[in-house]
This record gives sequence, structure tokens and C-alpha cells, in this order.
Amino acid sequence: MIRPNLNDGSSQSHYDNEMSETFLVNELEEALTQKERLTRECDAILKLHEVRYRAATNFDDYKNWNCYIIGYPGTPYDDGIFFFRIEFDEKGYPQKAPRVFFETRIDHPCILVDGEVRFWDEWWNSKMQALDVFKQLDKLMIDFNLFVLQYEWGNVDKGNTLLDERRSRASIFTKRYAAYK
Repeated sequence: MIRPNLNDGSSQSHYDNEMSETFLVNELEEALTQKERLTRECDAILKLHEVRYRAATNFDDYKNWNCYIIGYPGTPYDDGIFFFRIEFDEKGYPQKAPRVFFETRIDHPCILVDGEVRFWDEWWNSKMQALDVFKQLDKLMIDFNLFVLQYEWGNVDKGNTLLDERRSRASIFTKRYAAYK
């Protein structure tokens, strides 16, 4: 692609300048290596004013992050700090979704016993960033009841009893394994 000449003296509308800036930003995005992109995404999470999210690369391995998320208020995970790791595929990221594993024990229908998170199909696309992993984890916490009903539909005849039992168990796990106060 030929870069447009922005200094040719002709008058351009504000819209044309925006398009040129967008073009340049997209060109730079493509030029970033995976390491630069992941480093930038990790730094962006640290600069975020959302203190519930934190991430750090695992020493010199930029593809493996150690992270934590503080439980969303009003959920069974409220007042819990949950440590997890994100593993980015060396050749596939951002086209391939990162894998997420909780290190802190947590009770959730979408999280396996070994800590691996089972996100729903099509949760990831190549335009997403690492921050979106944190947002998806928030969604899992906020929509707890929905996921209980979705993954345990065989027990749906129990109605609110099932939801109350699962919320209680998730809350107990949070107090036992993730309490920080």
C-alpha cells in the first residue's frame, strides 16, 4: 500500500484527516509483533483505573500472564480475589483465543476442576484484546444464575433451590479460598 501524502498543500476536510490517521494506526497495528502487542495490552491493563483487574507477564515469557480479578460486587464472588493465568498461543494469537486457568479454587459451572475456563462458543474474535478476557470473566460472575441454568438444565426442576444451593456453594468457596479482607 502506498501511504497518502498528507503534506501536499491541498485542503483536506477534517474527515479526510481522520481517515488518514485511521489508516496509519491500522498500518502500525499490522506491523506490531505479537510480543509488542501483548506487552502493550498488559501495560494497558495496568494503567486502567479498574483496580479489580491486574496482569503481569510471567518473567520473560510474554505469552503467559499471571493475573487476578476481584469478584464482582453483588455476586457470590464478592470480596474474593481470584488468581488465574492466561496462556496466549505463540502463533495463533489474536486469531486464536487465549486459554484461561484459575489458580484459586472457584465454584462456577463454566470452570473445570483443574481451573480451565470453558467459555461459550464464539466468545473470541481477532479484534479483541487481553482486557476482553477480564470482561468475559466479569460476565461469568455477573450472569452466574444464567450459567447455572444453562449448564445444569437437567436439574432445572429443582428451580430456585438449585440456584440457592449453587450460589451458597460459590459463596463458601469464595470465603474459603479467595478471601482477602
